[in-house]
Amino acid sequence: MIKIIKKQIKGSKRAETLLEVIIAIGMISIAAATSATLIVTSLNAVSFNKDSLIALNLAQEGLEAVKNLRDTNWIKFSSAPERCWNLLPGELSCPNPKAQVSFLNSSSEYSLTETLEEQSDTLDLEDGTDDAFRIRRYDINSDGVADFSRSGVESGALDSTKYYRSISIEYKNVSYDESNNLYTTSTSNFDVANTMIVTSKVQWFGNDRVNTIELQSALSQYR
Repeated sequence: MIKIIKKQIKGSKRAETLLEVIIAIGMISIAAATSATLIVTSLNAVSFNKDSLIALNLAQEGLEAVKNLRDTNWIKFSSAPERCWNLLPGELSCPNPKAQVSFLNSSSEYSLTETLEEQSDTLDLEDGTDDAFRIRRYDINSDGVADFSRSGVESGALDSTKYYRSISIEYKNVSYDESNNLYTTSTSNFDVANTMIVTSKVQWFGNDRVNTIELQSALSQYR
């Protein structure tokens, strides 16, 4: 009788050990699944942060392009910089009337390649957009000139990136009200405005959605 009881007790211990193994396996599985989820989430975050940093620099580059154009016009047309500060690149003179030259237009968006190029479309990856806004990567030769000689690649379409960038401009008149000690702002046309509000927008597809970074800067004609 005593031996039978001992056998039952031993059998009970075996059952408990099996249950503990099952529980342990379950806990390890849960921990492994949680760790895998955390690793995937971490990798996605790292990838997104990298893309965001690149997009931020590209957006800043868009603002700098317009600022450099304003500065170049100020130096190039030093006889009347306040009338010629917002000329498009390539203009050799700034005659009067202004209708004879091309100015940065507030009704258009621009893509930035070697220069600012006016586009008829608007950048919006949510609704689809013209490929003109896509940023491309070029091979540069020893002379600093874009090299399109790579076999099988069309000129101007070398190494397309996943980033799209547009530059838009809004003109404002900013004036100082001495009586109230404040600045006032009103929307104006390019020929009489003294300030450009420049918006540089970069978009890309990532993490199953459209991501957007926008930077904005106010550029004056200095006077």
